[in-house]
Amino acid sequence: MDYKPDLSPEQKLNIVLQKVVNASRDDILHSVNLTPLVGADGYEKEIFEILLKLLKDGYVTSTNYSGHGNYVSNFDGRLFIDNGGYVAKALKDANDALLVQLEIDRRRTLDVLLATNSTRLNVLTWWLVIGAFAVVAWQIFLYFYPVHRDYPYWIWETIPKEKP
Repeated sequence: MDYKPDLSPEQKLNIVLQKVVNASRDDILHSVNLTPLVGADGYEKEIFEILLKLLKDGYVTSTNYSGHGNYVSNFDGRLFIDNGGYVAKALKDANDALLVQLEIDRRRTLDVLLATNSTRLNVLTWWLVIGAFAVVAWQIFLYFYPVHRDYPYWIWETIPKEKP
């Protein structure tokens, strides 16, 4: 892939890093003579900035610590570009961000469901308390004011008994 100004920053970084990694040990790579190798004539400043970024990330080394010397790749750079480089890292970061967002959404949904279930459980508990009080009040009423003499006091008294 040739260098084009409309490429994404990750693709530009990959192109320059690939050229530095593939260069032989004897090649003198400087931002000025690396520019024609990647096909970026007229973008020397951008290539220099990319080389500084690669130097800062630790994928290339320079003979001058200020970044104005010759550039040589190191094993970290070779390993990084073989694993997909900045494009793969950007995709992985985007995928990780998506997974984190999905987990946040799942937890929010779970919180809403827990709140809804808690409310339903509270309402059901109150209905059960009201029903229990109603049954107790009805039983007390029947105890003191029986409707008729043969009315069973407890519910289990309605079960017929076997004759011996």
